[in-house]
Amino acid sequence: MINNYSIKTKLFSIFFFAVLIPMLTSNLIIYNNISNNIIKEQKDEMKAIIQRVVLNLDRVMQDSISVSNQLYRSKVVDDFISMKYEDPIEFYEGYMYMLDNNFLRYYYNSQNEYSITIYTDNETISNSSDMVKLTSKIKRNKWYKDFINSNKKVNISSSYNEDGDIGISLVKKLDYFSYDNEKILKIDMNYNSILKEIISEYNNFGVDIYICNDKHILFSNNELNSNKLKVSTIDEIIPKDILLEQEYEINGYNGICNIIVTAEKDIYNKIFNNNKIKLIIICLLILNLLIPTIVILMVSYSITNRLSLLTLHLKKVKNGEFDTIDNNVGKDEIGSVMDNFNLMVVKIEDLIDVILKKDIEQKELELAKNRAELKALQSQINPHFMFNTLESIRMRSLIKGEEETAFIIENLAKLLRQTINWGEDNIKISDEIGFVNNYLAIQKYRFGDRLDFNVNILPICNNIRIPKLSILTFVENSCIHGMEGVAYNVQIGIDIIIEDDYLYICIADNGKGISVEKLNEIQHKINNCSFELINGGRGLGLLNVYMRLQRYSNNTMKFNIESNESYGTTIKIQLPVSEDMRCL
Repeated sequence: MINNYSIKTKLFSIFFFAVLIPMLTSNLIIYNNISNNIIKEQKDEMKAIIQRVVLNLDRVMQDSISVSNQLYRSKVVDDFISMKYEDPIEFYEGYMYMLDNNFLRYYYNSQNEYSITIYTDNETISNSSDMVKLTSKIKRNKWYKDFINSNKKVNISSSYNEDGDIGISLVKKLDYFSYDNEKILKIDMNYNSILKEIISEYNNFGVDIYICNDKHILFSNNELNSNKLKVSTIDEIIPKDILLEQEYEINGYNGICNIIVTAEKDIYNKIFNNNKIKLIIICLLILNLLIPTIVILMVSYSITNRLSLLTLHLKKVKNGEFDTIDNNVGKDEIGSVMDNFNLMVVKIEDLIDVILKKDIEQKELELAKNRAELKALQSQINPHFMFNTLESIRMRSLIKGEEETAFIIENLAKLLRQTINWGEDNIKISDEIGFVNNYLAIQKYRFGDRLDFNVNILPICNNIRIPKLSILTFVENSCIHGMEGVAYNVQIGIDIIIEDDYLYICIADNGKGISVEKLNEIQHKINNCSFELINGGRGLGLLNVYMRLQRYSNNTMKFNIESNESYGTTIKIQLPVSEDMRCL
């Protein structure tokens, strides 16, 4: 299945499933961890802020709580509030007595941040700055309603005056000694002073802090330049995200406040606005996406480009074009395949050349053989008539007692029979030497004492096969050309031996010899010998035999011809002896 897809598709599949998806997954995990760490750090930071707010709130509220506790347990204050006065003078005397015997005067005189007011339903008191009759009008005030509705012994309430300024009050019922009269202590605190001391220092953290009593906002750093809050209840904070919320109990009383921390910027803005995190994300993208993409593209180009080039050259081979790949193919596996392809193409070309050359040479040999047979056939005039005539002459010579003439005629008949009836192209050396002896016997009869010959052959050489008439041709040249214009006797010697698996043939004569010009011409023809040259001229029997010997020995024959005028000619032939040349 997978083998049906291209390599490029496979590489991009590897990139998608082994690089891109794991990279995105790992980046999401890393991003999630970073986000969680930042959220955790922010929450830890907010917890620390809340703890400091609680400490500051405790410290600020402690004074008011202490005053309320002292007044709550003061018998003098309780008696003063509960007493029925006959006239204002009696009330004034009781009031001065209370001031002389209670610490209220010290707070009244020295604390600028607090305003202490005691409300009572005792109708005999006179209204003053710190003693007020609890009338129905006062009961309609927000601070009173909040206190009654809270059902708490102590409550912190926020309210607004006619100018819109917010006020913070601690309200507590004075019922420690008796429940006969309704007695309420109200301590008003300086809002701006408390706000500045409690939470103004946390404005630079980028968070909003709200201190609420039930759903009413008491303090917030949202509006530090004014004591006018834009929101009055916690419901109006929505949709801001609440990062942290904690309850605050006022020094053991049932008066409980909520401290809420919200963030104006979401976590993602904080992450992406962090230069360090930006750098980490960019580096991860480069390492996990850009670099693998570049590497995959480079590898894909390296593989597909060279495979396409190899495919193109394979198609050329299919069409009979054996071109090698010339580009730098590299040293990897594909490069090795392309190198082997080049080697294969070269070997195929060489093999084709060898096969074609051998085929041509074989055909040329067959053609030369056919031409030689044709020439032999053309030269014969009724062979049976010729042989019968020669046999009749030989018999009449024997009858007349001319044995020498009969012997020569017998040799001539044998020679003609072997020449006309070609038979095999390669024969044993013993048969070839038989032809040579017949030929030399005829020439000896012809020239008499002017010709003498000597044949030396090792017995081991007799069964070696050589091309037919190869030695006879050289002997014929020695007789014809060596004795022309020579007055002295001519000696022809033939030596055949085997040494180190090589056959050595030497034909030498002391005849006329060959001139330098003629020898150079013969040597040039030998060096440039071809069947076209042989078939196109006359008197080239030596070249014909040379070509046949070279083809017979697979071009391994060594041929040398030496000659000097008036000193004769020597021909040396060296042939490697193979098993095919041996005739058992």
